[in-house]
Amino acid sequence: MRRAEEMRLLRLWYELATGGRPDYTFEDALLDYRRSVLYCHVYTVIATGFLNPSNERGMAVFRAWLQRRSAAIEELDAGELMPA
Repeated sequence: MRRAEEMRLLRLWYELATGGRPDYTFEDALLDYRRSVLYCHVYTVIATGFLNPSNERGMAVFRAWLQRRSAAIEELDAGELMPA
């Protein structure tokens, strides 16, 4: 679902938030969005420390988070924003 609607929703947010301000382009918004996807992945990493491996439901939620966030990072090529 994210893939199907992501750019449309980002563009809608951009138009509503900026009202056409020329000093913050859609490209700026996309770059900030890509950075935020990386930042949100930190929550997945932190959550790992609180997981109880014997809780199957918790592990399933964690795996879903990891798969979805990893897919977003890859599809948005957000990894290229990481410092070398």
